[in-house]
Amino acid sequence: ATASPACVEYRGHGGGGISSCVFSMDDTRFFTIGQEDCCLIQWRVTQGGGVPVNEACSEDILVGTSALDLKDGEEFDRYDDTSASNIDDKTKLFFMEERAGDEDMATVKVWQKTALPPSRPPPERIDEPASALRLFWMYGFRALDCKQQVRYARPWGLPPSVVLEQAAMHGGHDNLVVFFGGAVSAVLDASNNSMTFHRDHSDEVTCIAVHPTRSLCATGQQGKHPYICVWDYRGTLAAKGGKGVPRATKETLVTLHGSHRTGVRNVCFSDCGKYLASLSLDEWHTLVVHDWENSHVVCTRRICRETPFDLAFVPQSLPPPSDFASSDHIDPPKLEVVMVGVNTIKFITITEGHNSSSKSATLGSDGIWQTFLCVGFLGVEPWTSNSQPPSSSSSSVSSASSSVASPVYKPRLSAMRTVVGCQDGCLYLLAGTKLNKAISAHSGPVNVISCHAEGMASGGHDGLVKVWKYADKTGLLTCTLVVDVAHYGSVLPVIRSLQFDCNTNRLLVATLAAEIFELSARDGASTVVGGGPLLQGHAHSDALTEVHGISAHPTLPRFATTADDATLRIWDADTSSVLAMTALEAPSRCCCFDPRGEKICVGLGSPIKKKAKQPDGKFVVLGVGDFGILFEGVTQGQRYLTDAKWSPSGSVVAFASADSKIYLFNADDGFALKASCVAHDAPIRSMDFSANSAYLLSNCSGGALNFFDADTGHLISEPTRIRDQKWVTCTSTMQWATGGCWPPQRDGTDVTCCDAIGPQFSPGIASGPSILATGDNFGRLKLFRYPCDSSLAHHKLYRAHGSAGPPPCYSKGKVPRPQPAPPPCTQGEGWAGLSNIKWVGQGKWLVSVAAREKVIFQWLHEYDVDGDDDASQATKYHCDPEERVAALGVEDAENEVLDGMIASQSSALASLNPDNAPKSSKKHSSSASTHSKKSKKHAASSTLSSMSVGTAGQEGDSDDDDEDRPQRPWLSALVEPSDPGAFGNPLALPNISAVSMERSFGVGVTVAGGSKQANIGYSGGKEGNLAVWASASYGVVYEKKSHSQGLYRGHGGASLGCISISPNGRYVATGEANKDRPLIKLWDAACCRELAT
Repeated sequence: ATASPACVEYRGHGGGGISSCVFSMDDTRFFTIGQEDCCLIQWRVTQGGGVPVNEACSEDILVGTSALDLKDGEEFDRYDDTSASNIDDKTKLFFMEERAGDEDMATVKVWQKTALPPSRPPPERIDEPASALRLFWMYGFRALDCKQQVRYARPWGLPPSVVLEQAAMHGGHDNLVVFFGGAVSAVLDASNNSMTFHRDHSDEVTCIAVHPTRSLCATGQQGKHPYICVWDYRGTLAAKGGKGVPRATKETLVTLHGSHRTGVRNVCFSDCGKYLASLSLDEWHTLVVHDWENSHVVCTRRICRETPFDLAFVPQSLPPPSDFASSDHIDPPKLEVVMVGVNTIKFITITEGHNSSSKSATLGSDGIWQTFLCVGFLGVEPWTSNSQPPSSSSSSVSSASSSVASPVYKPRLSAMRTVVGCQDGCLYLLAGTKLNKAISAHSGPVNVISCHAEGMASGGHDGLVKVWKYADKTGLLTCTLVVDVAHYGSVLPVIRSLQFDCNTNRLLVATLAAEIFELSARDGASTVVGGGPLLQGHAHSDALTEVHGISAHPTLPRFATTADDATLRIWDADTSSVLAMTALEAPSRCCCFDPRGEKICVGLGSPIKKKAKQPDGKFVVLGVGDFGILFEGVTQGQRYLTDAKWSPSGSVVAFASADSKIYLFNADDGFALKASCVAHDAPIRSMDFSANSAYLLSNCSGGALNFFDADTGHLISEPTRIRDQKWVTCTSTMQWATGGCWPPQRDGTDVTCCDAIGPQFSPGIASGPSILATGDNFGRLKLFRYPCDSSLAHHKLYRAHGSAGPPPCYSKGKVPRPQPAPPPCTQGEGWAGLSNIKWVGQGKWLVSVAAREKVIFQWLHEYDVDGDDDASQATKYHCDPEERVAALGVEDAENEVLDGMIASQSSALASLNPDNAPKSSKKHSSSASTHSKKSKKHAASSTLSSMSVGTAGQEGDSDDDDEDRPQRPWLSALVEPSDPGAFGNPLALPNISAVSMERSFGVGVTVAGGSKQANIGYSGGKEGNLAVWASASYGVVYEKKSHSQGLYRGHGGASLGCISISPNGRYVATGEANKDRPLIKLWDAACCRELAT
């Protein structure tokens, strides 16, 4: 029964199973008998739960942008390579390195045939750069397929003195806003325009909830193995001062694993904050209720196959969590959760013993079953218990917050109503589980509602926010205020999140255009100076909308972006704000400032037709000051433009097109078409001008690298002519200077974008190292040294964006469905992880954007100029050309190439550590030259994994020549005895039944950092009467009184390298050494039983 998805599990009997079960004759009772506890349990059976047969049901479905809410289940799936990348699982890479087959290593790419190093390449350095990145700002949030993702963060659990201090610092109210985008949750302090982040998720965040009594948030994510993080949005209080002061990353208190699949759709706290409910994105949308502080699952229940939209605890008259232990009753209170969705309003009651029951609402003749989008509760008054709060002299915020009186909800049971927002624009008021009244509220779906003691606010698809006053005696809702968000300049005024804060009488509104507004609930006026949004990003009009275009201002700390929402925006990186925005004629995927920063060219078009006569292939040149149109032109192609570049001289503008051509225009002659570059056979991905404006370098989706004459557009068939050219930008990922950022294995990585900064690329930087930043289809941001031509180069890795998935398409139900992923380096339209990155402000900032997230991240670059430029203190790596080719991936490497790789690796080891160098590298090389190809591949694999090539190169197969085998002089001295039978039969087994380990003498010693450490410690709880140590492959537990040893044998012969004992002395962790994929074992010291691997 537990294996079937269409079942609900109930628990009542102890262990041992159930021997018999039977229904009563009227099917209202169910009886079970326990096999070992010998108990007879009678169960009550309640029928129903679906749509009543005699009630009306609508067949209308959500359409347009509302259909985005139907994204469910398989739309959130991740591929295995993506899941492994998110958690840095290198199992697949280990297998490929050990096997070292042709199918594992990357083949010779097309662009590698034309990527030539300069005639005098700089000394190769494979150490990571000293520069670092720090996430500083996030523009926009995940507005496409999530709701209620923007919330006020209120420190209700802080002492009164801290609350007053925070209120004074924030202008009389606590103005913290929490939201999420990508794999990051952000806390915006609107008072001093600063932002802090929570970054402990491994995949994209999907939902958020704020704790009612403490400064905590709960966030859930999607992924193959999703989890929920409960974290402190306050963290360490920030020092006073303005923006620019780095603030600490938010700390995760509890992580809830193992209860969800595919993702977490909704999450909510109970009124007292003790319980946390969540809905899974699996097929049956499993409801999980946690006692989150103890990481205990209170209840799990499969709900329904229909898509759910909202989840909330029914308010209860409960004491605060601190009073549970002192109260008379021991059993936990009965919890009730309401879930609404497609043709679904369910009340789930949770009782003791992991059991629950479900009851569907009754609408009668006044209501229609349809898609219900949101739920809340009216007539609930907050009150505070009589416990005294701590004194204002408390020094610890964290300790005080745990003991302060917790506000709990005391519902007026006779007047409390459940309010549900409907697809047809109505608000349903339910008394208990029965519909009491239906009120027409909006002209479209009611997307979100926010309730408080005296009323509520509703936000609709029509772009209106309405404030309602609730009369508990009559049960009527009266509209007191209507606000049109389009009045404040919203690009796409569809309400996606709404919160009514009755303490400050303000509304926090978020739209589908990734805008956050703060409005007065009294008159609807904006609280922001100038009436604009608190935060904004590019609009999320549909699942196929993407953001690609980024261009950095040549002198100022500003950058421009274009997207499929047909807008051009110029941002100020220092103030993290939008300076100007203008609407475009069509979607855009590329833009570029001119060398003086006075003009900006924008290429129009996208692979998705937004309208019948979309001008794909058209471009415009605008003035930066007023966005005045200076020129409009059209390329000869009919496809959208993918990249735009100005030459350093400013005389040529190049536009790359999806029709595989590059069009050159003369800026000094009225932007007349100068030439066309024709050589690629796939859409152009990127291009770069040479420093003298004479040449052009380009990459395409087919993996080709070509060079063109910027004057005539002719293909340069002999790249050796320009191998020493300097390039003014480095945005093409497939060239000699960026070849090392590609992994040597076929792990599915596609380096989608890059950009370099340093004295060569920026006149404002006089000295210092050059840094290469790259982004890939797994959402990873990496920093390398420039140039980076070795696949053995080290890098720094940063995560904030989510991972890329397959390009979505629409089925008949208007729901995006995933498609198979194209192979790396051949992605066409609609595929991207990180779509673009740019250095801004002379390298002070780095801006990154992921195509379908549509969230822009701004990173602060900590640029180390002094210490990093000292090349004498860095680890240098001198590779010969053959080894470099092998490291970049050669499918059919010849024997001499592998021999050269082994020899050069040995010499490299000798240069790095002369004490450990082989005595005769020539001998190793000559010995290796006679090995089979299989052995050499194994040796090459070993160099990539451990760089211990001296030993690997000497291992041969059984069919090697005799002259290559080591001689054994002692064989000639062997003499057979005159009577061999006296020694017994050498083929017979010894007469021994078994051999078992009895005792181990000696303690294993680990060499760490040049010092030897003994792997030994005390165990046995408070008494500490047991000594635990590692010896060979065993974990030894020694008891002094009985002089006996217990042995943990779970490592199977692998040598142990380290040991650690838990603080309570009960558990032991042992780690293996000298193994390709070492394991860590967790075991119980009392019984030497394994707990986990």
